[in-house]
Amino acid sequence: MNEIASERTMTVREIAAALGVSYDTANNSVKRLFPEIVRNGVATRLNEAQVAAVSKELKSNNAVTDRLTFEVSSKVKNSTTRLEVLANYKAAAEAVIALLESEKEELRARNEEQAAKIASDAPKVEWYDGVADSTNLVEIGTVGKTLGIGANRFFALLASDGIIYRKEDGRVSYYLPYSEHDAHFRSVPVPFVVKGERLTRHKLMFTQRGAMWAEKRYGGRR
Repeated sequence: MNEIASERTMTVREIAAALGVSYDTANNSVKRLFPEIVRNGVATRLNEAQVAAVSKELKSNNAVTDRLTFEVSSKVKNSTTRLEVLANYKAAAEAVIALLESEKEELRARNEEQAAKIASDAPKVEWYDGVADSTNLVEIGTVGKTLGIGANRFFALLASDGIIYRKEDGRVSYYLPYSEHDAHFRSVPVPFVVKGERLTRHKLMFTQRGAMWAEKRYGGRR
């Protein structure tokens, strides 16, 4: 009797507090393991062996619960991460498409502006190019006068000898060299305006080499 009286026991509530679980959780475990000691209206007390069994079961249940909770949370986390990645990818793709469209529109506008400027500056560029090209050129009429042939007669002579020919281009006509004599001449574009219409004619001139060639070929003619 003294041994029984001195055996250490714990109530369900004390077990719950010691294991950090709710009273109901501890009480349900006691009912499953030791239904014979549970009495209505009487505080249930467990000896050390019974407390150890309840503690083992509750700790085992906690481990299972923790594992399941981890697995479920991991799946949720992975699912959420994947959804976030997909959402971010879609947003990034839409942003890239919008940027490309914007750059495409800006490029189109710049190309149109540049094309308009080129068209506007074309006569100026053509005129300046003509002036630059004519720096070392000699007028055919000047060579003709130097040779004592005269300007108009010299043009006619060059045409009759198959050196140059007259080209008709709409409302404009001008001389051009035949291909075998290209090295002796340079055609300089000269813009001009007739009744508000902008036109371009080509003024044929000798190169320095061409002028020496002409003097050598026609120098004896008067």
